[in-house]
Amino acid sequence: MLTSLSHRFFLFLGAVLAIAVLALVLIGRWVVMPALLQEEYAMANGELDRIVRNLAYGQSHLLAHTRDWAHWDDTFWFIQGKHETYSQANFSRQMFDEMHYQAMLFFTKEGDLHWAAGIDPDTDLYSSCSTFIRECAWVRGLIEAIQPQLEGVSSEGESLLLTFPWPALVAASSILPTSREGTAGGWLVKVRLLDGRMEESLSAQTGLPVLLDSLSMTALQQHTRGHEPGSTLVEHTGEGEIAASRFLASHQPDDMLWLSTQLTRDRFRASTNTFRYALFWTAGLLLIIIAIVLILLESMVLAPLRRFSRFTKQLHQVHVTEDMPAPLLQRRDEIGTLAREFQALLSYQRQQTARLLDLSQHDPLTGVANRRLFDDSLALALENLPTTNACVSVLMLDVDHFKLYNDHYGHPMGDTCLVAIAACMEGCLGGQGFLVARTGGEEFSILLEGVTLEEAHEHADALRQTIVKLGLPHAASPTAEVVTASIGVACCSHIQCCGAQVLMKAADQALYLAKAAGRNRVRALGIDRESTAQA
Repeated sequence: MLTSLSHRFFLFLGAVLAIAVLALVLIGRWVVMPALLQEEYAMANGELDRIVRNLAYGQSHLLAHTRDWAHWDDTFWFIQGKHETYSQANFSRQMFDEMHYQAMLFFTKEGDLHWAAGIDPDTDLYSSCSTFIRECAWVRGLIEAIQPQLEGVSSEGESLLLTFPWPALVAASSILPTSREGTAGGWLVKVRLLDGRMEESLSAQTGLPVLLDSLSMTALQQHTRGHEPGSTLVEHTGEGEIAASRFLASHQPDDMLWLSTQLTRDRFRASTNTFRYALFWTAGLLLIIIAIVLILLESMVLAPLRRFSRFTKQLHQVHVTEDMPAPLLQRRDEIGTLAREFQALLSYQRQQTARLLDLSQHDPLTGVANRRLFDDSLALALENLPTTNACVSVLMLDVDHFKLYNDHYGHPMGDTCLVAIAACMEGCLGGQGFLVARTGGEEFSILLEGVTLEEAHEHADALRQTIVKLGLPHAASPTAEVVTASIGVACCSHIQCCGAQVLMKAADQALYLAKAAGRNRVRALGIDRESTAQA
């Protein structure tokens, strides 16, 4: 029996099948399952990161509002007792509800309370007064928690995370005149509770259930069971679900903020099922191969397949451009057909690879470069900056009131508008060798290598005027009757090189200045100068 080649093949391949199945089982237990659990942990960690980013965005948004109020002449005169109607004109229950503020506190430069207004979380009653007695007694705990932090607050403001007396986002800024000159008159503090309303807001933004609560250090040590604060904890809470939680440091050392969410294990279960199916199908395919090997003769199958196999293995090498060997393509049997089909698929795959490379670097709607290509090009330009002794400028363009445009004309017309603006940008700047990219919904960025800040400003203003000349109607815009754009310009030179993040942040700040000045404007910031250059 063992002298038969087919029998020996059968026994040998049967042993291979058993070993392969055993190896797959062991790999699944010791390699695949831990990897899937690690992937599940990474997924949970990523989802928590996403919630934390949204929370941080809320902090920055609150700080921006606080800074706007604090750098206002009326506020400056109010803190000095020279604006008697300030509180009546600016504070109301409706304002606090709409802005999701819980409290606004005004402190003198000595750190004493000047005025408090807000909504008592316990009674839901609105009050506005100059002391923390009677109806404003509820703000006493907030004042005691915030006062020690005031000395470290700069004119640009400070974001705080408090857990007592309530979990809350706090933004504080020095009170200055609108010109931001002179000595600070005191501090303005805005408080937004991390309550059910904030949890609902974060849930709406992330699509995940969000729970926020404060936790003492003693309770934290018991809960984390040896895990470092700040790390992600994953617990199985039921069939097909896990609880992911994280503890965030607050500005009160005795307490931390507990953030948690519930996640499904759909991906883990799908991956587990896929592996099981792969295990079963591997065993089945090996059995089929055994049957085929016993039927086919060496001269008819094995030799051509070995040649075929050698060719397919070569495809794993980088930059292999050879075609299927001609003897295999010329066969008139199934192997020849397989070789020709494989060659056709190989050619198609090579074409698709080239097409995918192009698609991965361009925006599918407008056809201009996407963020990935823009970031790579910007990083390369900044890397070469010290050797070229030139400048690298960027433009950040935002279509004014584009949400209103979409709401008025509909999203299809909004897409048409973006395509027209992208084509305008390509015609205006792309033809000059500059890279135009779509980096957000209605946000575009342009990379101008070898262009100074002044030249970049001229290009930006020319582009702005060209967009206006397109005459795209915008009946819902409070800025103009046609579609307009605001542009921020930033420049980095070889004199003081900067990173891409710093350069884009400067362009974003310039864009913010353009919007704050009334939109349909260009503002510029130069990073390589001691004083910020504005145009």
